[in-house]
Amino acid sequence: MSDHLDALRQFRQGIYASFPYRRDSLLDLLDAFSRNDRARSTVELNLNPCFRRQYSALYKAISQAYVESDYPVCSFAAYQQGRVMLNTLPAPSEDAYRLWSG
Repeated sequence: MSDHLDALRQFRQGIYASFPYRRDSLLDLLDAFSRNDRARSTVELNLNPCFRRQYSALYKAISQAYVESDYPVCSFAAYQQGRVMLNTLPAPSEDAYRLWSG
């Protein structure tokens, strides 16, 4: 159990560090998003208890999440987030590939 909590902490710290601006608001938004299966808009996510800020903070966090770039997918922040996610995933197993069909 401790290993899972450590992996989650490491993931959250890595994602937090990868946001160039408004890190607290963006992490709150991710928490609200992950704990809500009924929100149909960002306004409804703002009502989630995990989002501890006001609506204006939500709007500013989303609008300033990334610096404008001609290549946003290749930005350093996107690269960092991809590395954080890959480092969190378990290593692939070496089991033989099996396909079952009915």
